[in-house]
Amino acid sequence: MEGPAAENIILEAGKSGELISVFRLVEETQANGEIKFSPTICRDLAKAVSCRTYAGAVLELCHLVHVADARGGGGGYVHFFWGHGPARPAGFKGAIRNSLKNPTWRGTEVTVTDSGVDIAYSDGGFSITYSRMPFLSALMEFLISSIGFGDLNDVFAGMLGPGISKDAVSRCANELSRCVYDYLKDHLPTAQNMRKFHCLIGFMKERHGVDFTPSAIDDETILDFWISKTADGPAAEGDFKTYESVFRAFLRLRHALEQAAGLYALDGARSIGANREAGEVDPDSIHAMVETVDEYRSPLLVLQEPPAGAIKFLNNKEMAGLELLMDCGKAAFDLALSLMRCEVFTKKQGRVTQALRRRADAGELRGIIDECALVTYEDRREEYARKSFHMDNMLLASLYALVRARNEEAISLIVALRPDLDLRPLANLLRIGKETADNVVMLSSKSVSDRFMDMIGDADKAGKDMVALVADAREAFNGVSRRGFSAERLDESAVVDGFAVGGMVLLGVKEHLADFLRKLENARLPYENWTRQFDADKDVFTKQFHILYEGS
Repeated sequence: MEGPAAENIILEAGKSGELISVFRLVEETQANGEIKFSPTICRDLAKAVSCRTYAGAVLELCHLVHVADARGGGGGYVHFFWGHGPARPAGFKGAIRNSLKNPTWRGTEVTVTDSGVDIAYSDGGFSITYSRMPFLSALMEFLISSIGFGDLNDVFAGMLGPGISKDAVSRCANELSRCVYDYLKDHLPTAQNMRKFHCLIGFMKERHGVDFTPSAIDDETILDFWISKTADGPAAEGDFKTYESVFRAFLRLRHALEQAAGLYALDGARSIGANREAGEVDPDSIHAMVETVDEYRSPLLVLQEPPAGAIKFLNNKEMAGLELLMDCGKAAFDLALSLMRCEVFTKKQGRVTQALRRRADAGELRGIIDECALVTYEDRREEYARKSFHMDNMLLASLYALVRARNEEAISLIVALRPDLDLRPLANLLRIGKETADNVVMLSSKSVSDRFMDMIGDADKAGKDMVALVADAREAFNGVSRRGFSAERLDESAVVDGFAVGGMVLLGVKEHLADFLRKLENARLPYENWTRQFDADKDVFTKQFHILYEGS
């Protein structure tokens, strides 16, 4: 068979890198030096899992496991599935036939026929054909690699041994299906999300042609898509009613396109288009990557996890104000106008939906819609600038904590916060070795770092600028009254680790915000400047909100 069957199927139905790896493990499994499962079996397995039609097969597998354990007076299902070479109907038939030499089927009445086995439980029967057993064996291999043998064996334990009913096997099968469902939640997009991204891709193909690139997802495209999807008013599609949901969906699509272009480039693909034989990436396959492939992770999440979570660098309001910007990653610079539209107008869209829920009258609803923005673009720019100033203060405070704890990450923060600081006094005292550029000191050595920390508070050795920086850092630290910012706790290793990790993450957030503010300052807008752009966009959003909500 040409190409990995599992990957081809998963690319059509959504996947994650881990899920593809699991299917490849199944495809590459060998028995007695031969490939264990045929390409057809692998393809059928991938279809069943990616299309979420595995429940019936899981039930069959559970009955087969029960039979396999009962054969030969309790020979065990492990030998049955892994002890007979490549998974072929004849091999399983031979294993079952050999079991007839031992007339005892532990607690289970099983009739062996030319086509398979019939199981007679106290509350009903069940049949499995030999031709079905290779597929069920492949399913077992998939479950071992995805769920794990331990959890799988725990489920099977409830249906092994004598006196098991058909209903008991069904209950175990339901439990196992839930385990598969829980696993796939993290590795396979839902059918609803698949349809949603097909819709985005279709819009892009109509607007920009089949060979559209990630850069084709621009501010105008996002706004036009939202307007088109809300043109039907109250009957608009739920997935696209809010501008924020559209913006985030396009963000993920753009990221997936970039990932796909990069991955396929390794195989010689030159562009995104319909001609796969020419090395192009089919846009209809891109939705497969939207959910999980190398998903961008906001650094704000790191600030909430150990060890940085021990320090309250940002409160909930500050986190919320930066969430969308950080979720965008580098795309924020190309989609700055879309991001600002989202920050300014979608909060008021939330107020409109709240008014509908509490059954506001038509006059009140019109008033809320007419005043469809709580702040202007300029207001939002100023808020970002205030957050940047606040993070400068928090970084200074973090620097003091690291200096006090003699943590070498303090050096990285010093260089980042004061790149123009004169380090020549330290260079002479530390005896770095070969002369470098005037203001460069190599501080990677642990012994050098220790000497640096010894001298950092001495004006005669480190220089007045360095001492002034440490003093500013101490003042900033003492001015913060949040979790972790306490001199008494700077002897705790967990707190110091929190400042070391969180300080560098916060520095990255600060740099991203600074870059975005520069982008806003120099942005080329359809309406010349941010004030005129706000006025024009307010008219657009007001009109669309009236269409979308009046009459609801």
